Formats: sequence, structure tokens, C-alpha cells
Amino acid sequence: MRVNCNCRYRVLAVILVCLSAIASADEDEGWSSGRHYIPAEEWKESAVTLPRWPEQDDLLEVSVDRADFPFRVYIDPESLSIGDEGVVRYALVIISSSGAWNATFEGMQCGEGEYRRYAYGSGRQWQQVSGSPWRRIMDGGMDGYRYTLYRDYMCDNAGSNPQVHEILRSIRYNRDSSLDD
Repeated sequence: MRVNCNCRYRVLAVILVCLSAIASADEDEGWSSGRHYIPAEEWKESAVTLPRWPEQDDLLEVSVDRADFPFRVYIDPESLSIGDEGVVRYALVIISSSGAWNATFEGMQCGEGEYRRYAYGSGRQWQQVSGSPWRRIMDGGMDGYRYTLYRDYMCDNAGSNPQVHEILRSIRYNRDSSLDD
């Protein structure tokens, strides 16, 4: 079967036109209709204020069903907030079987799948961590609980975050349902 040469050129021309349209659309990003360049606003994190120290009676247990994580995980509902830039912030308490506490104040970027530690607890006080980098949330190991927080509570499937009351309802529902067993 012989294919008409003109047909191949037409298909090639259509592909080139489509690619050209895509490229010009990308070039127009950041340009106003008057052809003045307007740079995209750079993401900037809001100022962070450390919350009060978490009280044991206020903590909500987070259901972390992981065989590789033998600790209990809690969120202080009073500390849970979502900044104007979309960062979910929360005080996290991890308690060992012997009762030892490990408290941190963290932030989570749902769209990026990252977390950052702002402070750790010592002597019922926060010790601020300066310059803590954003780190990728990994599914596994001793930090796997954070992936559970990300996937099941703090963020939705689209990588954005629900409202504070929705996060708290989800945590309470899972905690309450596990107590009924």
C-alpha cells in the first residue's frame, strides 16, 4: 500500500502547528495583554507562631495502622491551623509504650507532599528550630506515620488541604471508631 506523500506532509504540518500553539501558550505565561512581563508571585510562607504546649487531656489520637510503627500518635486540636499560603500546621505528640513523649510543631504542604518542623518539645516548652528545610513525606520507616497523616487526614486526593473542622472530624471519627472495637 502506497501512502500519498502529500498526506504525510499534511499530518506533519498539523503536528507542527499544534506544537507551535503549545509553545506560544507557554511563552505567554507571565505576560499581560499589553505585553508587559508580570512575574509570577513567589510562594512565601506566612509567619509562624508557636502554639501553647499540648495538654494530654486535649490530645486526639490519630489512627496509624502500621506494623512498622509501634508508637501512638496524637494531634493537639488547639494547634491545628491552615495558613493563608495553605500550610497545615499542627502540634504532634508521639507516645511510646513506656509513656515517653516526643512533641513537635510541624507544617505540611499538601500540594508539594512535604513537611517542615518548626519546634520540638523539651521540658513542656517549645524549642524553636531555625532554618528547618521542607522535606519529602515518605511512605515507610519511622516517619511513615507522617504519610498516614498526609494521605488520610491533612490533605485530600487532589493534594490540597481540607478545612480544619474536616481534618478534626476525620481524626475524631477514626479515633472513636477504634475505641468501639
